[in-house]
Amino acid sequence: MRGPSFTKSKLALVALLLLSGCSPGTSGSSTALREPGFRASTIRRPALLMRVSVSEDLSQRERARIPEDYQAAIVEGLDRLGVLALDVATVSSSRSRPLDGIDRGPALARARAAGAEHLVIVDARLSRGELRHCVQGGRALLGPTTYWDAALEIDRVSDGRPLLIEPPAEDSRAVDVELDCKTGRVIRRRSMDELINDSVSLILTPFSSR
Repeated sequence: MRGPSFTKSKLALVALLLLSGCSPGTSGSSTALREPGFRASTIRRPALLMRVSVSEDLSQRERARIPEDYQAAIVEGLDRLGVLALDVATVSSSRSRPLDGIDRGPALARARAAGAEHLVIVDARLSRGELRHCVQGGRALLGPTTYWDAALEIDRVSDGRPLLIEPPAEDSRAVDVELDCKTGRVIRRRSMDELINDSVSLILTPFSSR
């Protein structure tokens, strides 16, 4: 029969996992996190890991092209900010929750081999559906929308510890429709290139924040 000491040790271990935001077998988090004192704007030569998923109702050609365009935009966006990716890797698209199901082990190993101190993870998803607009103006309008949601994670390569996690949020969502909130009229629809650039600009904001 197991004594009280075993039960206490087991409970202590569970409590430690919960406090650290970890759980056995998980590889991501949808909870925002920032290591005290950490600033993404100080990073200059990280490794980069990307997962880009797109809506299945797109054509096969679009499903192949759009992730490549998004990945290229991320690399170019970092470059414009003076951030050079020493290694770039991608993982297959997924229906998992943002940042979940990504195997960080191989990417961290590649990052160490490349001499990077940080691993930057971008997890973006293109969706289509009914979204509410003009909510802040007090007149919520519902309409068909194509939109990007994206999450950002930055890990320390030496031990894999997350330094920054920014899950998807409404204020960082890039949408294709511009509305006149007074009349409800659609002003215009952004092109996919514009939509990608909007999303990339939003997700890379921490790298330009001082």
